[in-house]
Amino acid sequence: MLKVIVIGEDVATRALIGEWLVGEGYDVRALSTVDVSRGGADRCAELVVVDLVNLRSQGANMVGAVRPRFPAAKMIGMSTQGGCSLGANAEALRGFGLARLLAKPCEREELLEALAEASAVRT
Repeated sequence: MLKVIVIGEDVATRALIGEWLVGEGYDVRALSTVDVSRGGADRCAELVVVDLVNLRSQGANMVGAVRPRFPAAKMIGMSTQGGCSLGANAEALRGFGLARLLAKPCEREELLEALAEASAVRT
């Protein structure tokens, strides 16, 4: 069972994503951005889903704050500012260090596909 951390400011979004993932057999822990900034995070997650509320202005800072907490995890970003979802080969993702960037709102199947894809890729 893969361990997934879901990080975001919105409680309802974290809960919905958590329900989707638990229903698929993932071991999920949801954290607010405040929890992560205070160090309240478990470092052994394989996957991290992070809601990047201000992708354009603060996205890199948010990813930079989360990455040290989960150094070995694949990270998937979600944002309303992305316009469209970007796959693992998208050049724009390299600067962020993300395995995928999903445009919000995304469908359950798209999120599950992104997690399966990210977990299959080894670094």
